Amino acid sequence: KLKGPAPVLELGGGTGAGFQIVCGDRALASGGGGGGGGAFGAFGTGLDREEVVRRNGSIGGGSGGGVQLFWPSNLTDKPWEALHWKSWSTGGGGGCGTCKQESDDNSTQAKDPRCLTCGNKFDDVGAVDKDLGQKVVSGWRDGPLRRCYEAGKLAVIG
Repeated sequence: KLKGPAPVLELGGGTGAGFQIVCGDRALASGGGGGGGGAFGAFGTGLDREEVVRRNGSIGGGSGGGVQLFWPSNLTDKPWEALHWKSWSTGGGGGCGTCKQESDDNSTQAKDPRCLTCGNKFDDVGAVDKDLGQKVVSGWRDGPLRRCYEAGKLAVIG
């Protein structure tokens, strides 16, 4: 059993990656994702397994990602000269973490010291049906992306 104050450990970390596709000085696409995790609680030698699990404040992690596509409002404009643009975006994320033992929730799950809870946030504004999505992406690829490539103004950053 624990004698004296519990040794406390706090740690965390994260990662991320992203890219942009540009045409001259105009963005055609931006995308990225990231993740992170952390822990806070009582750890150390001399503690039995159940005591460590019961005393931990939180352990969890999560991830997310998103993308935006841009194209000139007037599809006949040269992308590297266009002043007005339209865009479409999508994204979401998810994560899991330990349940709080001091929860008002009287369920068996919340009382279990090994309980995990997870959640996801799905895209609720950028979702389209498969055929329309393919039409948008094909139009973007065959329109501004191809025109910028053929003009020698296409670059990828990231």
